[in-house]
Amino acid sequence: AAQDDPYQKVEQNEERKAMIQLIYELGEPDSEIFMRYYFYDEKISRISNIMDIKSGTIKTKLARGRKRLKEILERRDSNA
Repeated sequence: AAQDDPYQKVEQNEERKAMIQLIYELGEPDSEIFMRYYFYDEKISRISNIMDIKSGTIKTKLARGRKRLKEILERRDSNA
């Protein structure tokens, strides 16, 4: 099956590494918020409590971060 294809697994792993690298480009605390929310599946309320940041601020940082990542990806695609 497709999920057992070793080439596909390598490609997915490379894409994941590239995305993590982009997330780190967001800087702190945004990169930590992104990692907790998207990679560790933590809820906004938990992130808010752990990082001592209001949940509304977390939501705003996630929205702005998604926008920044999209812009970075679009720039890289246009330069490729």
